[in-house]
Amino acid sequence: MFLIAIQDYEMDLELLRVFLAVVEADGFTRAADRLARTQSTISQQIRRLEEELGQPLILRQRAGRSVSLTPSGEVLVPYARRLLDISSEARTVVSRENRQAVVRLGVTEDLESSLLVRLLESCRLHVPEVRLEVTSAWGDVLNRLRACGELDLVLAKQARGGPALAARPEHAVWVASPGFDPSVDIVPLAVFPHGCLYRSQAIETLTASGRAWQIAFTGQGLAAVQAAIVAGLGAAILAENTIAPGMRRLGPSERFPILPRLELALIALQELSPPVEAIASHLCSVVFPTGLQPEE
Repeated sequence: MFLIAIQDYEMDLELLRVFLAVVEADGFTRAADRLARTQSTISQQIRRLEEELGQPLILRQRAGRSVSLTPSGEVLVPYARRLLDISSEARTVVSRENRQAVVRLGVTEDLESSLLVRLLESCRLHVPEVRLEVTSAWGDVLNRLRACGELDLVLAKQARGGPALAARPEHAVWVASPGFDPSVDIVPLAVFPHGCLYRSQAIETLTASGRAWQIAFTGQGLAAVQAAIVAGLGAAILAENTIAPGMRRLGPSERFPILPRLELALIALQELSPPVEAIASHLCSVVFPTGLQPEE
């Protein structure tokens, strides 16, 4: 039974439903027929509502006459309808939530924003029976969550050829501002936080090539690192499709090492439930329209 508390009084929605039935049917007898109850039961429930509110709501008249409301009854009608509408809406929403399957998706923090918008909107529109819970984080965090069983699917970057439902080549490049001096003795780096594959690649490849480096800027997200690059704070590794105006590429001729090949991959648990499989299939159609792509 739904109860609404009003000024220390718990209003019984069933009594409001009976009250509206009497008003809309324009009589106790017709309301009793509509609700499949006896007329005496309807009268008792109206009397109980009046007693609990401390106000008369309906003027009693001889049988067969139309219902007349007191001023208090007139005031109550729109409130009763609103309360019952809210109750019905709550039941519908809660019932729908209980029926919806939940799929937990982890997405790499530096995923291209337009792609993220497209895939989330597409899942919402084309797989409405599944509710997505999305976590955005860096690769090592996503992998730990997946290993612990807290994520069903992960869309992240990894070394080429790793285990994946589908993958596509991810072209990573060295970038800097046009005024950046590539011949500096110590390379200033603009990097993402620990756990990002691009950060570890920048440090490892420069170290292996014998170049000294230092962290000049650490940004939590793509926009922050892009801003640092354009401002000339340092060089960085970015996905080719996230290069912004005000950046230029760096390469071997400027003593910036060739980078290992990466891929954007959709990774899952070994066994997929039907809801997870439905989301995975749809993600593949949006992110990997040609399926698992061969290495270049």
